[in-house]
Amino acid sequence: MKDSFKRSMKHFIQSHELNDKQFENLDALLKSSRKPRRSIWILSAAMSFALVSIVIGLLTSNGLFQKTEPSLLIAEEVAMNHLKLKPIEVSGGELSEISSYFSALDFTLAQSKYIQRNNLELIGGRYCSIQGVEAAQLRMKSDISDDVQVIYQAPFNQELFKDLPNLQKGQEPIRHHVNGITVDVWVENGILYARSFNQPSHL
Repeated sequence: MKDSFKRSMKHFIQSHELNDKQFENLDALLKSSRKPRRSIWILSAAMSFALVSIVIGLLTSNGLFQKTEPSLLIAEEVAMNHLKLKPIEVSGGELSEISSYFSALDFTLAQSKYIQRNNLELIGGRYCSIQGVEAAQLRMKSDISDDVQVIYQAPFNQELFKDLPNLQKGQEPIRHHVNGITVDVWVENGILYARSFNQPSHL
């Protein structure tokens, strides 16, 4: 990666070097100035501008100014929450038992086919948020393990959560691994879902 960065830097610098004509123009500009201090200022400004342009170009070409994709931002937040789980606020083994507790949400909690496919049993839940959007955090157990998995449900916002896989379109959840936590992110029936667990999936 270092070699790639060095090659990118060398190519970018070479492509932005001043040619003979540009040097002549800059030299003429400096000589035309009556005050030495102004000449020094002009030269310093020109050099600073060139340096800033090179740095910005290198950072951009190497993707350091690119926006992080929404699914990764969600995964990072979900993984952090998983590592610092707070106590549940409501207990129940069925979604219908606890859905009334989440009446402050502007959507109704719904069963996910992907969750049903993973055979998870509901324990309870609490309020939380995903990227500033109020959401439900549901605690679940696998039928083959006592390890807790966490399911998030939030209203799907096309502008905020664009380009996420949609199960209704035949797309599978996108998976990220963050700080030892596996996170699946997807959209289903107009709801944003995220699932986090700290063990390799058996599916």
